[in-house]
Amino acid sequence: PLIIALRQKGLRERHWEAISQKSGKKVQPDDSWTLSTVFDLRLEENVDLIQKQSEVAGKEFSIETSLDAMEAGWEPVVLQIEPYKETGTSVLRGIDEYMALLDEHITTTQAMSFSAFKGPFEERIDTWNDTLNTVSEMLDEWIAVQKNWLYLQPIFDSPDINKQLPAEGKRFATVDKHWRQTLGSASSGQMPVILFCNDPKLLVKFQESNNLLDMVQKGLSDYLETKRAGFSRFYFLSDGDLLEILSETKDPKMVQPHLRKCFEGIKSVKFDNSLCISQMTSSEGEVVPFVKDIDPKGKNIEVWMVELNVAMCAAVRDHMIRAVRAYPDTQRTQWMLDWPGQVVLNGSQVHWTLETEKALTEKGNQGVYDYYDQIKSQLADMVVLIRTGLSSNQRTTVGALAVIDVHARDVMKAMAD
Repeated sequence: PLIIALRQKGLRERHWEAISQKSGKKVQPDDSWTLSTVFDLRLEENVDLIQKQSEVAGKEFSIETSLDAMEAGWEPVVLQIEPYKETGTSVLRGIDEYMALLDEHITTTQAMSFSAFKGPFEERIDTWNDTLNTVSEMLDEWIAVQKNWLYLQPIFDSPDINKQLPAEGKRFATVDKHWRQTLGSASSGQMPVILFCNDPKLLVKFQESNNLLDMVQKGLSDYLETKRAGFSRFYFLSDGDLLEILSETKDPKMVQPHLRKCFEGIKSVKFDNSLCISQMTSSEGEVVPFVKDIDPKGKNIEVWMVELNVAMCAAVRDHMIRAVRAYPDTQRTQWMLDWPGQVVLNGSQVHWTLETEKALTEKGNQGVYDYYDQIKSQLADMVVLIRTGLSSNQRTTVGALAVIDVHARDVMKAMAD
């Protein structure tokens, strides 16, 4: 036990001095010491004292080696900076690796700070703990700035958005300038994470950037809210989709991919060479021309989208009126192919109601029987029609109308009986 205690790796000058002072013997091992030297000094008489000091030295040595290992563990960890798209700047990668290492080392360092044997290393532990906390806080702020910057950069890359949000544009430009400077420095060579991120001044800069980006986000949200207030169907769009439209206000066609989210059943509208909108098209390819073209040029998008909404309603109403008026003068099988599907279904119902009332008024119960026979005849004509070369949309319309006509036939039979 005595030899094991004397061979403790962690024994330092301070421990030998403590042993010498408490034992009254000069214990200062060097290369000349042998086992005989130990017996000559009669150190076996002080085995308990030496073992106690050896134990203290071992605990302190454990702290020292752990600190050394943590510092050495960060040496190969460098910032992973990668170019980002065509922006001319970069972004930080490998964040999970940094955070996992930080969490482990912060926990270890905090455990050391509560150790009864931390004395000789207290200042070093505190310094290391401050370093890890600064790096952790720095990476948190960096990640937050990066997340917001990645979202806002393509938005404020648009001159239209900068023109409509000048205050937010200036704030973002300030953050963008600092971002590019910081990432430029970080990407110059293999920059160690612990060295680059242990910078309180840079931390303050990132905190200021986050505050500015929060203000930009709020201004942007308020701006989007005014657009949605102007055209409530914009609530169906995500912020990203709406911003994509607003960032290209000079090109009304940018709204095209998002129309189906605003209007159920509408896939696209037709822009002519002068950018006027003349018709709408459904997902099935059914086309409905507008009564009056919409001219979006020189107008805010929420203004001409309201006009588009009105034009859609007007187009359906116009088709509806003209189809109902054309019904008596056109062969029914031809009529149902001449008009859009929804108009055919609705117009047919209008005339079914009209003809039922007329049958009841003119011939009473017998009129209902007569009209029942007429509906059966119409269904027979539809069976012949559906066997001809109809387009996909025409077949869908005729099929849907057949279901309604069968129901009408059954109702007429029940009424007559």
